[in-house]
Amino acid sequence: MPSKNFSDSDKKEIWKKYCGDEKKCKDAFGRWMTFKYFECDHIFPKSLWRKTYIDNGMPLSEKSNEEKSDDKKGKIIGKNFEVKEKISKRFKNRKIICW
Repeated sequence: MPSKNFSDSDKKEIWKKYCGDEKKCKDAFGRWMTFKYFECDHIFPKSLWRKTYIDNGMPLSEKSNEEKSDDKKGKIIGKNFEVKEKISKRFKNRKIICW
């Protein structure tokens, strides 16, 4: 049964997926974050009945996470974003597109 929040091991795995072994990197909106100070965001908001799984998580700075909130599209620091989901018989792919 998935939990409401990401565990510490989930957070480490999500950081590694997006930032590799770096101690500092930029989030999807271009804001710097560090391994010590970042938040794991639900790409598809858990308020919209999405569950807490690693493939539905991404690292964001505290400010970006606050601004994204539960939105699936919008604008953050001048960048438009939209959450997309591609579903096929073989896999689900969730991502956030910024432009």
